[in-house]
Amino acid sequence: MDPLVLGIIGLLVALILTVALLVVYTGLFEKVEVKSGKPPIGNVRVAYKYAKGPYSECGAVFTEIVCLAPNVRTIGIYYDDPRKVASAELRYIVGAILAEGDSEVDKESEAKLLAKNYKVASFPAVDHAVTTSFPYIWALSIYIATSKVWPKLGEYIEERKLCAHPAIEIYSGDEIQYMLPLSKQEDFYVEEAKKAKDETPSPSDQTHEGDITGNEESMLQDTTVSSSGSEGSSGSESSFEELSMQGELEGESLQM
Repeated sequence: MDPLVLGIIGLLVALILTVALLVVYTGLFEKVEVKSGKPPIGNVRVAYKYAKGPYSECGAVFTEIVCLAPNVRTIGIYYDDPRKVASAELRYIVGAILAEGDSEVDKESEAKLLAKNYKVASFPAVDHAVTTSFPYIWALSIYIATSKVWPKLGEYIEERKLCAHPAIEIYSGDEIQYMLPLSKQEDFYVEEAKKAKDETPSPSDQTHEGDITGNEESMLQDTTVSSSGSEGSSGSESSFEELSMQGELEGESLQM
């Protein structure tokens, strides 16, 4: 066989193997372990931007933060369930964690972000949350994680009838950490999100544009990623009691 043809075939095989290894390495076959227990972060100070619209558009803000403050962990907080709220009405923030616990605030990063119209908020530590994690190797990891992690989190919450919201992502080194608080939920809603909720038209005034079922007659509902409870819950003690009664406290896990 012509050496040139052999070379081309060899190159194609090497390319296919490389792509396959990258896909595997970025988590395609990673098991998603969902559990309830101590969350991956404590109380944090965050510089953030609030937005309203499809969650798929949040990437631009993440990129901006990485350019302005490359040494900080980034965080996304998503307030609405995209299965039940029109995509144009989805509320979220993307931000940079400037300090956690008693650590000093990263003043340099804070100044750069404030100069770009970011705002600052503090979020509390919680003792219990629904959590999981996923490897973060490169951009493809995010797409794989989105398709694998969120369905498992939703399934876990719905099976146990938990009040767990909002949905939080933390990008920390080579890992994406996920948490949905089981208490103090209201403290994770920034003022813009609360105001937007108050200004949202009543369900009778609009229909679902972003309902994944395609049911255009579905009404826009006040919802979170939780299968029970409400955004306004400040403590969600009943949710934690449900978890306790079922014997599924810290350390409980569900492997898929």
